[in-house]
Amino acid sequence: MEVSITLAGPDGAGTDGAGADGAGADGPAGLESLDGWLRGETELAGQIRPSVPQPRPGDMGALPEALIVAVGSGGAVSALAAALSGWLSQPRRSDIRVRVEVPGDRVVEVGGDRVRADQIESLLRQALDIPGKAED
Repeated sequence: MEVSITLAGPDGAGTDGAGADGAGADGPAGLESLDGWLRGETELAGQIRPSVPQPRPGDMGALPEALIVAVGSGGAVSALAAALSGWLSQPRRSDIRVRVEVPGDRVVEVGGDRVRADQIESLLRQALDIPGKAED
């Protein structure tokens, strides 16, 4: 299963104020930063690709508007949740929110303020309809 990850400012708006570009409050650099952070997770190796829209007439190209992450197992969900939590905890100049969309119009949106990895993982599992970890 693939999930789409976009970034937005605290009000849900993208860099253009309308939330249309998905790059978020930090602009394309924010999405690039998240891409680099996720690619550092060995469990997610080879599972991440940028989603680049078709350029508009007259444009020389387009910037990625989202990251697509393949999460087929519980381990990948845990790795994604931990990576998102770690990335969100990094200091930045502006507030930011991560929006994860999954097939079936299910959405999880988390902000960088006071969010723990286990909370993000629980929300991801609910959106993906994956049972939680078995208790040891």
